[in-house]
Amino acid sequence: MDYTTALEELKRLAAAPDVLDEVAAGASRVGDWRTWTFDRQVWYLRRHFGLTQAELSRRSGVSQHRISRIEAGGDVKLS
Repeated sequence: MDYTTALEELKRLAAAPDVLDEVAAGASRVGDWRTWTFDRQVWYLRRHFGLTQAELSRRSGVSQHRISRIEAGGDVKLS
């Protein structure tokens, strides 16, 4: 899976209705997460579902190193 496809898959998974429904219950405690940057959303969703970066990597097809960079606010654009 190339990087563009993997990033789009992460975005699709984060926006899935069942994910949004599950996260919405806790949203009032953490603010409106939909206004957060993509890196914060990935970090929050990963932690919310109890996944390590390695587990998210395996499930999404995005390397653990790339997930780490995304969560750190690194360059996630095709540059």
